Amino acid sequence: MKKTQVFVCLSMVLISFLYATAYSKKFNKPFIIQQQNTVPVVKIINPKNKAVVNAASPVNYSITVSDKEDGDSKYDEINVKEVLLEVQYVSDTSALTKMMSESVQKDMAGLAAIRTSNCFNCHNFNSKLIGPSFNDIGKKYASNAANTALLQKHILEGSTGVWGNVSMPSHPELNKEQAANIVQWILQITTDNNTDYYVGTTGTFQIRSNKKGAYLLTGSYTDHGVENNAAQQLKGQDRIIIYSK
Repeated sequence: MKKTQVFVCLSMVLISFLYATAYSKKFNKPFIIQQQNTVPVVKIINPKNKAVVNAASPVNYSITVSDKEDGDSKYDEINVKEVLLEVQYVSDTSALTKMMSESVQKDMAGLAAIRTSNCFNCHNFNSKLIGPSFNDIGKKYASNAANTALLQKHILEGSTGVWGNVSMPSHPELNKEQAANIVQWILQITTDNNTDYYVGTTGTFQIRSNKKGAYLLTGSYTDHGVENNAAQQLKGQDRIIIYSK
């Protein structure tokens, strides 16, 4: 490194030190440099972009996640329950280019609350895990104020005997608004016949036999922010298109 470069670096350090000292004296509190969070890097490894698959046949998928703060999925440092694959049937193929180029969107409030809680430990979207699938919940409860209030109470306080002998634990980490958003989102996705969701970095999904054409796959992961600061959470995603025949 040249002497001029060393001088510039030392000057910047000195200026930062003097600024921090002046700040601390003026406001009578320490000057803290906030560490910046980085966006997770998400990659759909399989299937390949523009792959052609057979309708009604199982499709294996795999997703990798790398995040500067949270770690890397290849070293088992990422919680696989926090990785989501969205499979969306697109009837209007002219919209695919625009959909592929769209920037990363924040999750809807209900899904965001689900991803920050432990819901995926007991629930899948399409199949029973420990508790019922979200689809089964949506089929059992019509979307109305009474059912929203009932399910909101089950989420917050827990329940027993609603779905057999399995008890649902309480979720004190959620507030009433978050619980209501979760209920509304679950009941809403049940009526969406074009989109399915799958949890995990690997798994299998099935193309619907009555809907041949283009499917948009979105793999996503929302990190934990710096030192688990929820206000700094960032979402990374990857998108590909596959076709069924």
